[in-house]
Amino acid sequence: MKNHFAKKILVCLLSAVLLLLSCSFSLAKTGPLEENYDGWYPAFLSFTQIDEKGEPVVVVDENNPWGETVTFPVWRNNKAVAQTGAVYDRKTNTLTLTDFNHPDYVLSANMMGDDLTLQINGTCALARISVWGDGWGGSLHLTGKGTLTVNENRLFDSGLIFYPEGVEKLDFSVDASVKLNLFGKETAFEVYGYEDGFQATVGGNQLPMNKKNAVREQYVWVFGYSYPMEENIRSAKNKADPEGIYNLMEWENDKGEKFVTVERYVHVEKYDLYLVDEAWIQKIAGEGAGEVRFASLEEAAAAGFTPEKDKNGEYVWLSVNTLGNRGSENIYVAADGKQYVVGYAKNDKGEYGDVAMTMEPIAEIPDAYIFTYAPGVDPESLTEKTVTVTRDDVFDYAFPDKEFILHIDTSVLLGDVNGDGSVTAEDARFALRAAVGLDDTAEGLDFSNRGNRCYVAANVDGEEGISAGDARLILRAAVGLETLG
Repeated sequence: MKNHFAKKILVCLLSAVLLLLSCSFSLAKTGPLEENYDGWYPAFLSFTQIDEKGEPVVVVDENNPWGETVTFPVWRNNKAVAQTGAVYDRKTNTLTLTDFNHPDYVLSANMMGDDLTLQINGTCALARISVWGDGWGGSLHLTGKGTLTVNENRLFDSGLIFYPEGVEKLDFSVDASVKLNLFGKETAFEVYGYEDGFQATVGGNQLPMNKKNAVREQYVWVFGYSYPMEENIRSAKNKADPEGIYNLMEWENDKGEKFVTVERYVHVEKYDLYLVDEAWIQKIAGEGAGEVRFASLEEAAAAGFTPEKDKNGEYVWLSVNTLGNRGSENIYVAADGKQYVVGYAKNDKGEYGDVAMTMEPIAEIPDAYIFTYAPGVDPESLTEKTVTVTRDDVFDYAFPDKEFILHIDTSVLLGDVNGDGSVTAEDARFALRAAVGLDDTAEGLDFSNRGNRCYVAANVDGEEGISAGDARLILRAAVGLETLG
């Protein structure tokens, strides 16, 4: 819960700073944000290792009984950390990958500025690239003279994803010298919160982004509550609300700075659960605030909040059932129209995996739900529900194409599969063999990678995969009945 509040207050503070800057002068957000908040530096650049299912690899040992995700940072806590084949230079805000062949690594960048550059040397591979703006940049520029293949195994719906999060400018550019092979199960390229100001160029050419055709319908997101947990909260009194249930906690960051937070709870008798009163936080601390904070116990007392003590002068601690896993969930719908959410939990057989859960609204808290496991409902049978909503916390999804390679070597002659400089019946034969899965690596032709020259030359119809239709078009071109490209 502390992290939840810290994230919200960070966003609130950062938004206020950016608003002040925008009112006074225009400031390019170059380089990673180097401010820290209570000892936490939000800007980072790191790799996360994933397994064959696309899930983060977690190591559990005696030092990490709850498990720790395997990550390899290259910029963290305002310090660069060199990894084999991956070196970050703060002065130029450039991450250089050299023969960095890690199709099981996700590259994540958060608040790294408008000028983040990824230099590609040699042959490189990643599972995915995720770029967060969070009010500070969020653009990406690819340069170098190498090849980068992303998400070739289609572990993710998209190989490259941007989360602008309110930034005014978002650019994605790829130099003509870079060969970028970008894949996805649904789309190669995706943008959350699609904005008119978004620019994407490949090899110096504008990448068309038609908002009307590129934006998926909006999803409703709800604040989710999935499981109760027992929590000890220190009881506090509020002079203005003597019957209310309050929690007053003292905190200290890694710099030794102390502060106090106050929460108000609403008791839901039906479930014997205590929910944080988010509306009260907004009323006391202002719209968008994540917590009510004071500099000291004395300041909190001056505002009417004091910790409750027993007859021995000891603080009173309440052991209550609260709700965890607070966050947002997509709504799914079954064929019969019933609504569900999908979460990762244990089913009735004791197996962990995706499960469907019913969602019951909590009358006491707007947009809050109790999620209950629904045995017998297969998550794969559900579809995401699209509805018209007026809430502010919705995301748009941008889908320029289902699947594409952003940059292809323009020297490739379409139809010239064997690379001898002309289109012949022999090329049609090789394309047909590729279509039926025959191996021609002995002939120097490898069709396993969609970025390989022979694959690009054989895939002449623009449809996914090499087919007999491609071979037919190549044969027609060889005898002068067809023009390719």
